[in-house]
Amino acid sequence: MPVNDIIKHAIDNNPLKVQGAFEDEMKNRVRTALNTKYQSMTSEAQPEHDVEEVDVHSGQEVED
Repeated sequence: MPVNDIIKHAIDNNPLKVQGAFEDEMKNRVRTALNTKYQSMTSEAQPEHDVEEVDVHSGQEVED
């Protein structure tokens, strides 16, 4: 587990490996959070409604 790697390298007094393990863990957590947010946003998306064309001057609907 990456958190255990961070602790292990900190105890071994190896700052470069602590930094690397920390960066890897943060990348994984950010990626997971972004994927979760993306999934929630796309599942809640509302279908677009049809847009009616209206003549600006007369206010009447324009026929195709």
